Amino acid sequence: QNPFDTTRMDIDEKERLEKIEADKAKFAELLKKSVDDQAEFFVKSFIFELGEDWKEVNKLAAAYKAAIKDSGSTKNALSQIAAGQFLQAHSAARTGLERKRECQDIDLNSDGMVSFVEFLLLHYKAMILTSYYKRMKKEPEEDLSKGGVGLTGVGLKLLDELLEIPLNLDPELVKAMDDLKLAKKNRLKKIQKLEAKAAKGGVLGKAAANELEQFLAKPNDKIKRLELTLAAARKKNLKHAETAGRKIKAEKAKADAEKKSTAKAKRNAFAARAKMFEQS
Repeated sequence: QNPFDTTRMDIDEKERLEKIEADKAKFAELLKKSVDDQAEFFVKSFIFELGEDWKEVNKLAAAYKAAIKDSGSTKNALSQIAAGQFLQAHSAARTGLERKRECQDIDLNSDGMVSFVEFLLLHYKAMILTSYYKRMKKEPEEDLSKGGVGLTGVGLKLLDELLEIPLNLDPELVKAMDDLKLAKKNRLKKIQKLEAKAAKGGVLGKAAANELEQFLAKPNDKIKRLELTLAAARKKNLKHAETAGRKIKAEKAKADAEKKSTAKAKRNAFAARAKMFEQS
């Protein structure tokens, strides 16, 4: 590329800015969804990077919903101050100034609130940036040795990687994630229905309250079974992805070797002809 060709550079910059705006629009739609839906999206995006920690995302989601309820927030998010407190309680320790700056860094819609998925971008910052640079085939530009604590100016990179859903997800794995999501939604609906009946009081309300208490006390075998199915599907998909990766790498190495061999044969043939002309 000609370094003096500003037209090409202007086009590249325009495309970059257009992508950022498109990503922000997608992110804005994600923020409208429930905490559970945001958790499901995050897990699907980083199902391989999370490893066994994917279950931890659901635990954090439950804690975040409780924090939103306790804060009295009318939105499906926490204020930056409340989110900073939640970050301090459930993530690596940070100073007050670090919490403030990091919350501002991922507030990509500038509403002064922190949704659950935005919290996850902070909590798993180092993991996400590692994945981002691996995909870009670059060395990290930032120091990730502290797990991303205090690191700012990376909001757009975190967003870019969040929206990069893996393309090699096995249908079995996708089904396992969808089944688990559906089971959790149905459970939540039943809980909310019983809570609404219990709130009305009276004989029916008392009966609903008792049913709710028994329902919550009962081991959730279906959810646990689906989580085991998801874990197995994830491991299987990861193994297939690694095998496919090795196969692609081997094929590339073979193609490179054949290319070098062909080039060498051409050079030898050219040298032989040149020598023949010299001798004639």
